[in-house]
Amino acid sequence: VMKEMAWNEYGLLSNFFCVPLELDGDVWKSAEHYYQAMKFSNSCSIEAGLVMKEIAAQSSAEEAARVGRKMQASNPNLVRQDWDEAKLGIMGKALRVKFAVGTPAWRLLQSTCVEGLPACRLIEYSPRDSFWGEGFDGSGLNWLGTILMEIREETSEA
Repeated sequence: VMKEMAWNEYGLLSNFFCVPLELDGDVWKSAEHYYQAMKFSNSCSIEAGLVMKEIAAQSSAEEAARVGRKMQASNPNLVRQDWDEAKLGIMGKALRVKFAVGTPAWRLLQSTCVEGLPACRLIEYSPRDSFWGEGFDGSGLNWLGTILMEIREETSEA
């Protein structure tokens, strides 16, 4: 399954698809809102808290990502020191809430592979992000697709 845009038939699989998620006592507009805000979560800094609020206030996941990336680049001192180690767990946490058993997102995720066939590979096609995605040439780590496949496998018996 190719997962490219938040508005195609598999758009619900995207972090950029706005589905409210309750995480850490707050409601986030999308997994991307949560992920971007968490870059600044492990700090006692008032400024980092304000960045988190600014990200949460964005009307779209695209804007939340833009603000998060811009603040990460312009104020690296506000980013949690363990970000590189923490980001996979943070994304996994958000996606496990989004793809909870019985939700529309879970049903779509389960539909990406038919029982009896070899495991279907989910790929985040992203020519600009070789960590979360895989470029059109197959290069990239595809961590987003990997996490989604893990969740699909973990919850397939539900």
